[in-house]
Amino acid sequence: MKTVYFVRHGESEGNVANAFQSAVEKLTGVGEKQAELVARRFASIPVDVILASTMHRAHHTAEKIAEVTGKELISNDIFIEVLRPTTLHGQTKNDPDIKAIDDQLLEHFGNADWRHSDEENFFDLQKRARKAIAIILERPEENICVVTHGFFLRMMFAEMMFGKDLTPVIFLHMNRVMKTFNTGITKMRHEERGWLLLVWNDHAHLG
Repeated sequence: MKTVYFVRHGESEGNVANAFQSAVEKLTGVGEKQAELVARRFASIPVDVILASTMHRAHHTAEKIAEVTGKELISNDIFIEVLRPTTLHGQTKNDPDIKAIDDQLLEHFGNADWRHSDEENFFDLQKRARKAIAIILERPEENICVVTHGFFLRMMFAEMMFGKDLTPVIFLHMNRVMKTFNTGITKMRHEERGWLLLVWNDHAHLG
């Protein structure tokens, strides 16, 4: 049996600006406080290792948890956020022209034959989520903390739920409904019969 605590990163500069983010956006002052608060939660949550996205906002959040728990922190690109077109990084989604592109990306997210540029589509992200889940299951530890990002967390969760039956339509419905707060904790357990959801988006530490 394996228990996994998925944590979304603290509030980032890109979150506040409602902008397409790259790998380098930092936490805001609020995000720093959120990261400290969720780290304190893990003082009483048993984890054996911390896996984290290499993107700054998630990795820095993971560092806070590692400081409190004293557990090893392992960075891995497999846990990064969904890749959006590089040309959009830093662009605010409030701009009508940028929003039009964002709408187009959403419309074609489940189309394997369409690309705007260098972004990930549903099938790219699903493949990466499967690899991420396999990495988690292959780890020898029983209690694992994974610090990642909202969109990718929902893809991993959808893959855990539906597996080969997951479709773009199902995922997009789930993505719209199942939101995550910054530093929200989702607890999953893997048993012989598969994955079980124990807690979704616990953010009690935020007050």
